[in-house]
Amino acid sequence: MDDTNSLIEQRKAKLASLRAKGIDPFQNKFTPSETCDAARSNYTEGRAVALAGRITAHRDMGKSMFIDVKDQSGRIQAYAQKNVLGDEQFHIFQHLDLGDFIGINGILFTTRTGEISVKAESFTILAKALRPPPAKSLACAAMSPIAKTSASVVRHCASTSTPFPPAAPAASSGATAGTMPMPTITMSAASTDPSASRTPVTRVPSPSRQSTATPVRRSTPWARCSAS
Repeated sequence: MDDTNSLIEQRKAKLASLRAKGIDPFQNKFTPSETCDAARSNYTEGRAVALAGRITAHRDMGKSMFIDVKDQSGRIQAYAQKNVLGDEQFHIFQHLDLGDFIGINGILFTTRTGEISVKAESFTILAKALRPPPAKSLACAAMSPIAKTSASVVRHCASTSTPFPPAAPAASSGATAGTMPMPTITMSAASTDPSASRTPVTRVPSPSRQSTATPVRRSTPWARCSAS
C-alpha cells in the first residue's frame, strides 16, 4: 500500500509540473485518423498517420524512446527522437507513465527487427493516469490453485480444434449418444409394502474370523469321581 501511495504522489507531482508549464492533460483534443490495427494493416512506408491510445510499455534508449500505444483495436509501437521533438517536448515524453492516454502524429516505418512503428513528429497528452496499472504478477498470485487450473484448461481447450473430448458410446441401443445410460431398478412388492413378510437374514461369520484352534476339554469334579 505504501508503494502504491508513493507512485500516486509521484504521478500527482508530474501532473502539477505539466500544469505549471501550461499543459492541462485533461482538456486537450485530438482526432485520430485511424485505429492502430488499421495503421498496421494498411501499412505504407512514410505514410502520415494520427493515432491515439493508452501507453502500455515504454523503453528509454537515451536520446530516443519506444512506447507501445494500445487502443480498442490493437497495439502499435511509437518511436520518439530528441532531435525531432526538441529538448523540452522530449523531456515531457520521457516522463510519461504507463496508463497515460496520448495522441501521436507521425509517419509509418519499419524497424530493423521488422516491427511496424510510427515515428513521432508531435504528440498530445490526452489524459494523465494518477494510479499505476495493476501488476499482472500480483493478479496471478491472488488466483487460487483451482482457478489457475481452470484457466489453463480453458486456454488449452480454446487452442485445440476439438475443445471437448468426444462423448462416450452409448451402452444400449436405446440410450442417446453423449448421455450416461441409467441403470434399471426393479422394485418388488416386499420392498414397497412395509406389511409384507420379510425373509430373515442369517449372518455367517467370515472364515477368516473363525477360530481354528482345537477346543480344550476341561475335566469336572463329577467326571473325576466317575472315573475312580
